[in-house]
Amino acid sequence: MPLSRTEYLAANLTRPVPTKDRGILRTVADARDYILALPDDRESHYWEHTAKMILDQADVADVSRKVELALFYDGKLDLLTLYG
Repeated sequence: MPLSRTEYLAANLTRPVPTKDRGILRTVADARDYILALPDDRESHYWEHTAKMILDQADVADVSRKVELALFYDGKLDLLTLYG
């Protein structure tokens, strides 16, 4: 049975994702909120695709990888904390 929207947003990412500007993203809802708070100058096709995946309730592991990739390309993935 598919997850409800609330259950999906509450799902944990495959691992906590540290950012350089907003702390640590732990859930799909955290990732969604991060995307919604992006200033216009940081919008990119990486973020657009990630947002679409969340709206489509894509597999959480796939969303997790996409969030990390978008943060990496945006220069906001905190690699020291992630791999420190």
